[in-house]
Amino acid sequence: LLVDDDTPIRELYEQLLAGAGYSVDSAQDGLSGLAKIKEKKYDLILLDIMMPQIDGIGVLDTIKSENIKNGPIVFMTNLLNDPATKEVVAKGASGVITKVNLAPDQFLAVVAQALGQQPAPAVA
Repeated sequence: LLVDDDTPIRELYEQLLAGAGYSVDSAQDGLSGLAKIKEKKYDLILLDIMMPQIDGIGVLDTIKSENIKNGPIVFMTNLLNDPATKEVVAKGASGVITKVNLAPDQFLAVVAQALGQQPAPAVA
């Protein structure tokens, strides 16, 4: 599940994931993402930190407080040295991606690692 309120980023990551053979579901904000998480167990949740209605930390807090079973959660942010990154890792996130200047192969490598897979070799 990919949850990000930035439509161009969300669509880019959806295309990258689908192109790499992943089945992708997405949500445009934390509230709709949380609704999907409550409906279905996902192998991986990619969750933006800053979103309207309910932010990524609020989604994580709800997942934890309601003991919702899912795969790993990797947070995404555009802010370098965002203090929230330490908070989400302390709360159990599997990792944090800084979206700024992140190459597609780096993004896919993080996804593969979070899923316990070997990253695909870089294509020249």
